[in-house]
Amino acid sequence: MLAPLLTPRVSSGESQGLKTWAKAFSKSVSIHSDDSKRASMGQGEGGFWQRAGEYGLMFLLAMGMMFVLLLANGNAQFGHGRIMQPPWPQSRQDVPGWAALHMSYIDKIAQASAGQVLDVLMYGDTLVEAWRGTFLGEPSLRAQGCADIFHNQFGMKFRAAALGIAGDTTANLMWRLQNGEVVPGLRAGVVVVHIGYSDLTYASFQGDEHINSAANTTAVRAARIADYLAQALPGTTVLILGLLPRGDVTLHPDPAAFSLPSKFSAAVAKINAYLASFAESHSSRKHVRFLDCGAHFLAEDESRLDDELLPDGVQPNAAGMDALAQCLLPAIEDIRTH
Repeated sequence: MLAPLLTPRVSSGESQGLKTWAKAFSKSVSIHSDDSKRASMGQGEGGFWQRAGEYGLMFLLAMGMMFVLLLANGNAQFGHGRIMQPPWPQSRQDVPGWAALHMSYIDKIAQASAGQVLDVLMYGDTLVEAWRGTFLGEPSLRAQGCADIFHNQFGMKFRAAALGIAGDTTANLMWRLQNGEVVPGLRAGVVVVHIGYSDLTYASFQGDEHINSAANTTAVRAARIADYLAQALPGTTVLILGLLPRGDVTLHPDPAAFSLPSKFSAAVAKINAYLASFAESHSSRKHVRFLDCGAHFLAEDESRLDDELLPDGVQPNAAGMDALAQCLLPAIEDIRTH
């Protein structure tokens, strides 16, 4: 029954967006996009060496992606020549931990499809994996305490699951959905989707001027993911979670990283506006809704990010994930009671 969904059609608008995104992707040499900014977390030598190991892994994986891009398109000249257009959808099988996480999610979905309805099912990227307290399947200092928040806010109230993989783009999530993370017979009350952060980060590596152009393709792809889920899971309401406000990506956050607007603000606003409009136009026919929780992460005067919730200007800590849960819960309850 899902066969027609497995061959996505590319509209003329998205075709142009893909060309723009492809150029932006050419220097996207880091697969750990949302984790390129990291607050100083952990104390003593243990915390230092764990962070050092994570940065080392980021560097090796970035170099691996650069090599693959060059090998696949030998005549590419960054910023000038023809650049390889990244596949849509696209896996990340070469990233340590990615395939194992994906397979574990396939098993979880298979078990769920043979059992009771999942009340709340979440798909996405670094933000969603943080609910598990991990980064690419490994315990994460930055996500410390987030698994407890998920259990207390969702696990004790619903049959809930969070299927996120750090650094995933819209192309990666669509690939996962089409390759086992959505199956016939799966029943879910509410499906929450958060995706697109990594697309913007990868685009920023090509140059800040590419961020806004990448937003167009990111928005279209995120909407297609919501549409795919709505078709694959009849009777399910898909809740698109808007991208949170974010600061500039730096390895060592400074006060400027929390000031707004940042170089990402216009792109985040563009994506959220597109997804809100998409949800409004599809709400009655396909049960799609949009939720923007961004205001919860701003300082009182809205000129800065709340550094107590976003300590690195990008990824919420446990307190931030609790604030996100407080925003999500009323929307989920409203969907379940109507």
